[in-house]
Amino acid sequence: MTMLAAFKRLFDPQTVAGEDQRKERLAIAGALLMLEVASADFELADAEHAVLRDRMRRHFDGSAQALDDLIEEAMAQHDVSVSLHQQVDLLNDLYDAQDKRELIRDLWRLAYADGELHHYEEGVIRRLAELLYVPHRDFIQTKLDVVNDK
Repeated sequence: MTMLAAFKRLFDPQTVAGEDQRKERLAIAGALLMLEVASADFELADAEHAVLRDRMRRHFDGSAQALDDLIEEAMAQHDVSVSLHQQVDLLNDLYDAQDKRELIRDLWRLAYADGELHHYEEGVIRRLAELLYVPHRDFIQTKLDVVNDK
């Protein structure tokens, strides 16, 4: 199976076969959004990779190897993906408002992981918050939460 075929199968609603696959699809969708933020400044710093791994571990109930495989799959999909439309739609369908706020908070954590916020990273987070229908006040509050936790 080609990478593109596997990618299409993963996000095809007719292939959803239970809670485990749903969680994996959500984890990969979240990881793809996080990778979009992390790569906005044209590099994936070690600190950003560590935050990505930590955030994924919180949302994925698998072994360390399964987590590494999931992140590797997300990175491979990110390299060939031209749109985040399917991921955003999936998250909008299956996440509630609190889940979306937590995802935006995770995106801010990732953006600040290397010690600085690049304006491209902020722009990507702003756009994703809009696409996920996260109110602007929550976009700002999650950013302030992360800044104040540092």
